[in-house]
Amino acid sequence: MAILDNYITVTDLPKSTDIRADLTTGALFQYQKSGGNNFVFNNHQPMYYSTYLEYPAGVVRGNHYHQHKEENLLVLTGEIKVKCWLPESPAATKEYVLHAGQTIDLKPGVAHLCVSAQGASAIEFCPQPLDPTDQFPV
Repeated sequence: MAILDNYITVTDLPKSTDIRADLTTGALFQYQKSGGNNFVFNNHQPMYYSTYLEYPAGVVRGNHYHQHKEENLLVLTGEIKVKCWLPESPAATKEYVLHAGQTIDLKPGVAHLCVSAQGASAIEFCPQPLDPTDQFPV
């Protein structure tokens, strides 16, 4: 399982109340203000693809890997369990439980599936253009 650590990064987003200071540094962070949270993307890097995802309770999404795409997932609401493995080593799996305000970065080649017990929402984003042919079921 340790080899997966080279392919996966889980991050708790920093929380801020001063958006002006944080925009100059370049970051992905939660901006808290009265009335709720905003999630700010300001990483000074290209983001070619993003999509809003809903995870109905108990429905499995994913169960594939990408050869070229680096996939990032930002949990907006709820809790999502992400199971990861390398296709050549399916017995060596690692599970992550992500909560609102956490991200996971999956490097190319990491097989993954996601499920939420109670339902959740997230934004998927990546630095490569969307290529529908770069998705391989496992």
